[in-house]
Amino acid sequence: MEKYLKGRMVEAQIRFAKTHDLESLVNLLVLIEPLWAVFTDEFRLLTQWAVLPRYPGLDADNIKAQAAVKTCRRFRRVARLSLGLKP
Repeated sequence: MEKYLKGRMVEAQIRFAKTHDLESLVNLLVLIEPLWAVFTDEFRLLTQWAVLPRYPGLDADNIKAQAAVKTCRRFRRVARLSLGLKP
């Protein structure tokens, strides 16, 4: 998801900081991709899984992992359509 967000920003010439914060990235894009705003809450939750699980002490349980994969798949379809790519 992060790569789709950043790819769209590069395509639209939108500057962004080096970050893994999906919510802040999608917030930069809502003016040109308003439909992507529906993912804001889910991205806020998923951002914690971008870096923290690399360190001991935080693991996603099966339910959280399945929800994350579902969100990723939904956003992938939306992003690929917006970018003119095959679904």
